[in-house]
Amino acid sequence: MPNPFETVRGIVEKYRGDRFLLIKALFEIQDEVGYLSDPMLAMVADGFKISKTEVQGVATFYPHFLLKARPRYLIRCCSSVVCEICGSAKLREAIQKTLRLKNDEISQDGLFQLSAVACLGACDRAPALKINETLFGPLTGEMIPALLQKVASSGLQASSGLL
Repeated sequence: MPNPFETVRGIVEKYRGDRFLLIKALFEIQDEVGYLSDPMLAMVADGFKISKTEVQGVATFYPHFLLKARPRYLIRCCSSVVCEICGSAKLREAIQKTLRLKNDEISQDGLFQLSAVACLGACDRAPALKINETLFGPLTGEMIPALLQKVASSGLQASSGLL
């Protein structure tokens, strides 16, 4: 993978500091690097000859921009009424205990992030969760440690047959 700062420099030079192309440049940087770090935003500000605060304002205003590196696996745990009635709180508790993290935190190994979401559209499989785009459910809290271990060691493809 190329140096992310060289990537940022090249993209900024490509747009020659045209303020009207700031958002396009930020999207391109994110597509290439995966996220927008604070030092990258500072480089963009220098290249576009605007304040870092202005660039940060744009990057934080739009929810499409990621300001932290993504984990390999994003766990979205459903918190809809149906999933809650069926036990999704126990799934979240088991995930938090197994990975030693809170909602929206990234695990120490950088592999997982837990996020409670309003609905996964999988009420027929409640309580359910998605790891990246793979749906798992119905689940119990007791199933979580084995599922996460399998995903961490073998990936999602091997884990989808667990249920």
